[in-house]
Amino acid sequence: MCYNPTVSLNTFIFGISVAIIAFISDLIKEKRSIIVFLSITFMQLLEYFAWTYYNNKKIIKIVSILGLLLIFIQIILLIYYFTDNKVRNYLFIFLFIFVLFFIILQLPNVNFDMTVGKNKHLIWHWLDLPIIWIIIIIIFYIIPILHINNNLSILFALFMLFISIFFYWKYKTWGTMWCYFLNLYWVFILFLIIYKYIYKK
Repeated sequence: MCYNPTVSLNTFIFGISVAIIAFISDLIKEKRSIIVFLSITFMQLLEYFAWTYYNNKKIIKIVSILGLLLIFIQIILLIYYFTDNKVRNYLFIFLFIFVLFFIILQLPNVNFDMTVGKNKHLIWHWLDLPIIWIIIIIIFYIIPILHINNNLSILFALFMLFISIFFYWKYKTWGTMWCYFLNLYWVFILFLIIYKYIYKK
């Protein structure tokens, strides 16, 4: 995501601060997207620790494990918040089966490490998986996204996903542009809160 520890930490602090304001003020009624973006924002905190303790392989392994868990948490949140009951139940069943097979077949081979890529962002080696696993994970992202009841949000989410796939294909760095998108999202939410506070809408 972000290209150094300072930017990663500042992005995390900014995102958390805006989210807290949003929840306390209760001016943003649609909380689902905020919770999902919070899960992405927490990845910035993990990357801060990865950058800060880059040469400490023990910490890098712990951060990498937490990062992989956070990916699955993001999928769970997307399924829970943006699909109807029937689709949600099927997706959770398929996700459970996928995770079971992943733990048995792939987890022992996962390289829980991070290194700096050619584009100066971190390579998440723990997400550098055989293509079949990558495709299934992407499908678990796409299906809930397509159920979002807002065409603009769908386009934005798919664009973020496409950018992630592109940078993974070219540099092996997932979420390279998420750092910028996250800050833009939280700036938008902050301005929306201020606008609603001023006009009481």
